[in-house]
Formats: sequence, structure tokens, C-alpha cells
Amino acid sequence: MIIYLQAIEDPEDRTKFEQLYEHHRAYMLKIANKILENEFDAEDAVHNAFVSISEHMEKVYDPLSHTTKGYVTIIVERKAIDIYRMRKRFVSLESIENEVGLSFPPPEDDDVARCLLKLSPRYRHVIMLKYHYGYTTDEIANIFGMKPAAVRKLDQWAKAKLEEICREEGVYDL
Repeated sequence: MIIYLQAIEDPEDRTKFEQLYEHHRAYMLKIANKILENEFDAEDAVHNAFVSISEHMEKVYDPLSHTTKGYVTIIVERKAIDIYRMRKRFVSLESIENEVGLSFPPPEDDDVARCLLKLSPRYRHVIMLKYHYGYTTDEIANIFGMKPAAVRKLDQWAKAKLEEICREEGVYDL
């Protein structure tokens, strides 16, 4: 944990990071291990997730909150999928996400949240990172290992799919 703390300058952010680390580390390992089915790779994914989180501590307001749990779930899933993709060069990202079937808790229990859960993990992650957690396109591109233009297109497709699902569910006409 000392390595991560050295990258964080603000004492308040260090305290938040320590709480986040202690509270979520085991959960993050469980998620990464479920995706990778390898303890060593899972440790690497969790390490990469903590590096990313430490670089964006301004996104964490309450390290023990439901929102933070969703945030760390997205980050560790993405990092684990990155490692999985490196191991299995010939397997597509879509098939990995469909095979894994992990999801993070929705921000609220409402109609739109239920529609969000019907999106593919990739679309759901983009929408949650951008609109719920306030990440920029460049930050999301960094997390996903994509170009910003590709993230913008992915966001466009995700919003269109969410709109379609909301219409089908009768949530409201967008």
C-alpha cells in the first residue's frame, strides 16, 4: 500500500485511499479472480486497479459508499479483462464480458437503473464512468485502453441502446 500512498499528495486523499484499500481489496480480488481464474493474475489486476484509483482520488468522496463500490468494481473488471485479453489474444472482448457476466450495483433502484442493467457490460461501464462518476472521454479511453474517438463512438452507441431499452420498457420516451 505504501507504493500507492506515495503517489497521493493530499493527506485527506491518502486517508480515503487507505480506507478504500482496507475495505475493498478482498472484494476486488474476488472479482478479478472470478474473471481470470488465476490468483497471480488477479493480484496484478487489483494492483493495476489501485494504481488507476490512486491517480483519480478526486473521484472518491466516501470510500465506504455504495457508489465507490460500483466505481472500484468497474475499474478492477476493466483491469482484469485487460489481463485476460493479453493472455487470450484470439478471444474478443465481447465474448469475455458475456462469459464473465459480472455487474456492479446500479446507482439507484429505479426504472433507468433497471434499463442500465440490460446493457452489455461494456456499454454500461462507459455510461456509468462518464455520466455517474464524471470521467472525461480521455480518462475512460485510458481505463479501457482505447483511443478517445473510439470511446466517443462507444458512448454514442451505448446511449442509443439505452434509449432503445427505455422505450421498450416503457420507462419514457426520450
